[in-house]
Amino acid sequence: MATTEKAKVTDNVKQDQNKRNNRGNRPRNTETGQSKGQGAARERREYSNPEITVPFQLQTQEGIRMQQRHYNPMSKALFNLTINSTSLERLGVKGAIERTKKAVGEVLAGPEKEISSGIAALNKVLDQAKSSGKSRIEEVSYTAPRDYNIRVRTPDAMRVVRMFRGFDELITLLDRLWLNNLFNQDEVDDYKTRLRDSIRDMVNLLDRHASATVKELNDNNGKNAVAEDGATSEQAEVIEQKDDSPTQ
Repeated sequence: MATTEKAKVTDNVKQDQNKRNNRGNRPRNTETGQSKGQGAARERREYSNPEITVPFQLQTQEGIRMQQRHYNPMSKALFNLTINSTSLERLGVKGAIERTKKAVGEVLAGPEKEISSGIAALNKVLDQAKSSGKSRIEEVSYTAPRDYNIRVRTPDAMRVVRMFRGFDELITLLDRLWLNNLFNQDEVDDYKTRLRDSIRDMVNLLDRHASATVKELNDNNGKNAVAEDGATSEQAEVIEQKDDSPTQ
């Protein structure tokens, strides 16, 4: 009887030991929660785009105001035109990119020519006044110019930056002619008004072109149309002002 009880105890001990061994030999699931969702949680890497940082200073209040009001809307419109024309081309609208490029070039060309010819004409007036020797022509300076850094990522955006710098230079020439009594106040005001209207019309025309590409994309069942407010701050040309306060 004692031998039978001892055998039962021995069998129970062996069974418990076998259970523990079996648990230890089971394959462990070492896959972590991170690896399970690895496909959905992959690290997002920013695309490395080419850009040029353009530092410059605007002297005139008109130039500063023009930059603040119109640069970002123009940049957004140019971005929308680029994205939407590319999408149209992919949808089978042949020539959409070239057509858009030509339209943008024509819109920018008007104010560009007006500003460059204006600078040349006013410099000629100054040169003639200097050569006449009737009076000394003094330089002009400004009390609160402002410094900017603009990150440019498209050729058209570079054209816009140069245009605004040219606009500011043209205003300084007008102010110099006025302060040296070579132009009267009415002449200067009329000239400045025409320039402002030309820039504003250019901005509005670019915006209409951008809206037209959105409509064309929708008509062609495009799903990637960038609406008027669709460009994010990362996608549009980025403007960084060195200092919020005017430079002394």
